[in-house]
Amino acid sequence: GERLQHRLVQEVLRGTASALFESRYDMLSHPRSLQAQNSNQWLLELVAAAQAQPGRSHSRASAQTWLYEHGFRADTVNISALERLAARLFKANVSFDGQPAAQLLAGRVQVVTVRALARYLRATEPDLTRRVLTVPSPRAAQRAARRATRFTVQPDARD
Repeated sequence: GERLQHRLVQEVLRGTASALFESRYDMLSHPRSLQAQNSNQWLLELVAAAQAQPGRSHSRASAQTWLYEHGFRADTVNISALERLAARLFKANVSFDGQPAAQLLAGRVQVVTVRALARYLRATEPDLTRRVLTVPSPRAAQRAARRATRFTVQPDARD
């Protein structure tokens, strides 16, 4: 837990987070793709850099190698041919370029999901504590903010 947090901070300060960031976003990027990345994949690669030897130079390829050597398993998402066609036509952030052709034709797409990231962290960081944060809806947050800023002036007893 704390050791990983410390190492993540160190990697961010060293510029590793920026170095591992791929500007071509693909929601369904293949976990071994170097041409595109989804946000879960970026975070997972940063975790790998923090878990690997400290102070070492990290690339996306070395982070991915580390992950697979240490048991990472991507999730497989089933996507029909019609869904793939619609995604290609109407979603700018979905591409299937890095997916193996046989898997894609079978409607199975490998991707780094939050579930896969959590599974990997549970396996490699047993002392990590899971915390669930509940974020209020924007409307509820606005109501709470209005309540917090309401106040009434009480007359001073000396007046």
